[in-house]
Amino acid sequence: MQAIVEFRENKDAPVKVYLNVSGNSTGRIYSIVKQYRDYKGYQFSHIYFEQHQDGLAQLTNYKGTSYVK
Repeated sequence: MQAIVEFRENKDAPVKVYLNVSGNSTGRIYSIVKQYRDYKGYQFSHIYFEQHQDGLAQLTNYKGTSYVK
């Protein structure tokens, strides 16, 4: 399953970053996005499921640590 995620500092702020995310299920994608959002201090994120865009960095999760490839 793939998704594109946008992160914002708050709901009315402009989008700071778009990332591709892959996971086995929607729950896995939500988990990866939440970890990254908390780590970077973003207050808002929106997930567009079943989408992928070439050129965007891939957000992944490895042993509890989220990072961008």
